[in-house]
Amino acid sequence: EYGYYGWGETLTVTDPNEAWVFEICASPDKKSALWAAKKVPDGTVFVESNMFRIRELDPESPDNMFSPNLIDVATEAGWYDPSTGPIDWMATVSTGEYSYPYYSLRRTWRVLDRVSPSLGLSPWVEDSFTKDYPFSIVPDKKLSVADVIDLFRDHYEGTEFDLTEGLAAGPFGNPNRYAGSSKLVKGSWERALSIFRCEYVFVSQVRDWLPDPVGGVVWWGAAAPHETILVPMYCGITDVPYAYDSGSLQEFDYNVASWAFNFMGNWAELKWSYMYPEIQELQKKIEGKLFAVQPAIEAAAAQLYETDPELCKEFLTDYVADVTDRVMAEVWDFNEYLITKYRDGYINIPNVGSSAGYPDWWLQEVGYADGHVFGDDAYKPK
Repeated sequence: EYGYYGWGETLTVTDPNEAWVFEICASPDKKSALWAAKKVPDGTVFVESNMFRIRELDPESPDNMFSPNLIDVATEAGWYDPSTGPIDWMATVSTGEYSYPYYSLRRTWRVLDRVSPSLGLSPWVEDSFTKDYPFSIVPDKKLSVADVIDLFRDHYEGTEFDLTEGLAAGPFGNPNRYAGSSKLVKGSWERALSIFRCEYVFVSQVRDWLPDPVGGVVWWGAAAPHETILVPMYCGITDVPYAYDSGSLQEFDYNVASWAFNFMGNWAELKWSYMYPEIQELQKKIEGKLFAVQPAIEAAAAQLYETDPELCKEFLTDYVADVTDRVMAEVWDFNEYLITKYRDGYINIPNVGSSAGYPDWWLQEVGYADGHVFGDDAYKPK
């Protein structure tokens, strides 16, 4: 009725038993849409990283679906030749990544390589039409919610693309990269999984052995993955706490979660190699407690559901409100600690004014050793 506007989208549709990938793009006339959907095989990991990932479509398979007019429209537009075999969705409707070949593919590789390093997948591919990266893979080990959260926080640490290394990361290993303002210098940076401009992250956890209000929980993090703490939002809650359903990018608010976490991440950019390990400790401590009490909370909620479903929802709503209040208080306490400890370029805890100067390698790279020296040669021009 209304048509479709936009380059394309990849969405995941999940229930307690199945996960499907749904991809959609505009048709050649820009007035309607073409789409494809594919089931993620049980026991596998699928990665969506801002590009189409569905490939060959088998009209006889119950594990994929596509718009009834796809083949006719693609053939008429010259996008697809039926004589070549089954239609390749991505190759048919996508232009690939020829201009910026690793804008999305490197992120895809990173997750696949982390969850299944035994495959030995290469981070180097010629273009997005290669089939080096499968639609989904079997991980080397079963992944927990904590494992998946950790994937979102990745900056290619420990690889040749490590964004915490090199001159661009500054003296203290800041992985965040901003766009260049020059019209003369052409290039690009590696694009981290946890990119600074990300506004939120979530991990959906679904279990078919629990009542729906309890079995479905969204672990929600306001702000970019590396600078946030994920809290549980159960499907059964009847109200979302103010800190998580309010806020504006144009007005700072201490009571809004995204500002609390974004402040923590922004302050850490001053001395990332010092502050980020402390942020990671805070994340593990708070999220670890939430994971530890999760079975007990859900057991109590499931028992309540059997006798009074509404009371179950009230119980979960109160629990989420309590969790978010405690997390907000702890994060602001931590932010005040970071300000105090890392004020004015010093390390002020346990001793005020302790030096934390630039590392030698960075001083060499930026020409510090070529500057003025003390002694007889002070201020002597070269």
